[in-house]
Amino acid sequence: MAIVYKSRVFSVEEARRRFPNGQEHAIVVVRHAPSVVLIPVEADGRIVLIRQYRASVDRELWEFPAGRVDEGEAPEAAARRECEEEIVRVPARLERLGAFYPTRDAGARRDHRSEDGVRSVAALTASPIVAQWIATVSSTRRA
Repeated sequence: MAIVYKSRVFSVEEARRRFPNGQEHAIVVVRHAPSVVLIPVEADGRIVLIRQYRASVDRELWEFPAGRVDEGEAPEAAARRECEEEIVRVPARLERLGAFYPTRDAGARRDHRSEDGVRSVAALTASPIVAQWIATVSSTRRA
């Protein structure tokens, strides 16, 4: 795939692919750096969320703590670091739940026909695998 845009957060790639049904389509893929998502759980069972401003929707949202995995960093180390950075708490225990694609298609999706009549689909596709963790957090705040 040809990279048509690259930033510190993501890259955009374009290509043509033959789908399992035999049709060829133009595709656009947005690739994000690997990241982790945490579900911090207090000793009494309460779940910790954070409220963050998101420019893409121009408002604050309630979210699970999350962040990217730095180059050369293990996902578990990233989960611990993000827990401390986002909620200023040290995880007493981390339990890995698994990994997933957060969205299959995000953003705009457009069907169109080219001059030769071939139907093409342009889709913005998020493709990183995200490791999700349950963090049992202590009541001790980081110093």
